[in-house]
Amino acid sequence: MDELCSVLPGTGRLGVGVYNQTSVAFGYAWKDVDVRIGPSLSLYSMPACGAKLCGRVVGLAPGGHAQANVYFAGPVGVSVSANVDWVGGRSLVLPGGFAAMIVAGPVFRWRSM
Repeated sequence: MDELCSVLPGTGRLGVGVYNQTSVAFGYAWKDVDVRIGPSLSLYSMPACGAKLCGRVVGLAPGGHAQANVYFAGPVGVSVSANVDWVGGRSLVLPGGFAAMIVAGPVFRWRSM
């Protein structure tokens, strides 16, 4: 089970946003690679702007999560994580639909003896 909490910086009167995702991942690991995939549930409260209106969007969204870590220099590697959520409901600010996020960056692996 993985937990991801993102604080979304905000400017203006709507303030900051929060995106919290919990996922149950199943995966496989090789010597220098590990991959995971599974369902997720996200809770969010964030400022958003549509074509004509800005406001705060709050909700709960089911989705999916996938992550791959590749270690290319011993304990140093790169991690790529992708999330897709179904943001439903009715909002005056934004219509419902899919929301996707892809994040990549360095990863460091510590091993216990």
